[in-house]
Amino acid sequence: MNIHAAMPEPKLVDLPPRLVAGLPHITNLVRDETPDLWRRFGPLVKTIPYRLDNNRISMTVYPPDYSFRHFDPRASFTKWAAVEVTQPLLSPPSNGLTNFTIPGGAYASFTYHGLAAGFPEVMAYILTTWMPAAGLEPDNRPFFEVLGPDYHPADPQAREEVFIPVRPAGSNS
Repeated sequence: MNIHAAMPEPKLVDLPPRLVAGLPHITNLVRDETPDLWRRFGPLVKTIPYRLDNNRISMTVYPPDYSFRHFDPRASFTKWAAVEVTQPLLSPPSNGLTNFTIPGGAYASFTYHGLAAGFPEVMAYILTTWMPAAGLEPDNRPFFEVLGPDYHPADPQAREEVFIPVRPAGSNS
């Protein structure tokens, strides 16, 4: 795959905080349970009040000590299946739904078109080639993708709006 031709150059955007409601699940890349998480979340979407729109949010929250430089596929992170909401869930229901605020700040943003299976290769390019060349590194905030209401990971025409938190390389903010 020629990544450079398949993906537009990321742009830097400054985003306000976003409130989401969804299901979190601790996993890793070896036992990636993301499809199961989305199967559990799907039936719950219609029960979530205050939804901003019909999009879904796929979010990954890495622990502060997670290393992209010394990559370990067994390292745990929290994966979320969520929707953006205008108000928090007042009393979280027993079905596991909970609130989370995605912090605002600087993000590298791009649109990914294609099968979900091709996404890791694009992320590897962004993290190991594009970011260093741009003088950036991942910040310790959630990575997230906005998925349209008709998104399906097996659709070769699938589209994701990707947001990667960034900071100047070498900073500790």
